[in-house]
Amino acid sequence: MAPKERIKKKCPAWKYYALPLFSIILVVLLRLWVGFVYHVPKENEALGKYAGRYHLMVRIGSPKRGELVLVILENKGKKSDTHKQPLLVAGLPGDTIESYAGAIYVNGKSWYPSHDQQQRSSASKSIASSHLLSPPSPDSDSSDSTYYRLVLRPNEFWLLTYSIRNTMDSRHYGPIHRNRLYGIQAL
Repeated sequence: MAPKERIKKKCPAWKYYALPLFSIILVVLLRLWVGFVYHVPKENEALGKYAGRYHLMVRIGSPKRGELVLVILENKGKKSDTHKQPLLVAGLPGDTIESYAGAIYVNGKSWYPSHDQQQRSSASKSIASSHLLSPPSPDSDSSDSTYYRLVLRPNEFWLLTYSIRNTMDSRHYGPIHRNRLYGIQAL
């Protein structure tokens, strides 16, 4: 058999073994360093329209306000107890975050997504609109224990859910550093 004929016979074997193996390795590397698909559980109603859906998440880039991000959180003092939680970006580096009487303000604007506004009764809407939807003035007494103000440092984000009552977000953990963001919604 001539050398050219042997090469032609080895070519199909390369197609059957090496090409699929190369494809698998490429997919694994892309999944590890570029992006992945994440399913937000239906039970997570605090994320409103995102609950029960699949999302393409990427590991590179910087999130924008209102985007869904996947965050690695740990219980305070228990490093072995970590979990991934989907949250929404409310504050970006350099933003001013204020909390007054349970309401969150980002750069002086209220962070009340429409999901919670629809769930409130009309009576509570009138009460909220009268004194909660405007941030406290500089003349007001900010020594109230429910008031705090902070400015996010570089690479820090303020992450929230749609629910005012669900505080397992930045209201509980504080500002989240960029290295804690596991993935950012791509589409």
